[in-house]
Amino acid sequence: MVYIHANEGKWIEAEAGIFAKILNLDTERRRVTALVRMRPGSAYADPRILGREGVLVLEGSGYCGARLLRPGDYHRAEVGSIHLDTRTDEGSLMLVTAPLQNEMLAT
Repeated sequence: MVYIHANEGKWIEAEAGIFAKILNLDTERRRVTALVRMRPGSAYADPRILGREGVLVLEGSGYCGARLLRPGDYHRAEVGSIHLDTRTDEGSLMLVTAPLQNEMLAT
């Protein structure tokens, strides 16, 4: 069994104002489970999803595909879908399960 307490682990900056703490890295299946914290006003570059992705908002709020998500809201993206307008005004904390890599699209 693996336990990661709230005060354990390292936050890494994935993009300006967007931080991730890896909870599980499955290199065999090429998947990651992470906490993702977005600072107020931050935005994520538009990716094409290369594997099923799930997002559960824990704190704050954010937009994904121009839809507002609040605490308790869940979003799943299917393979080949494109995330447009992923951003937060107030900041957010999310639990994310995703492929290790997505195709980043030019903005």
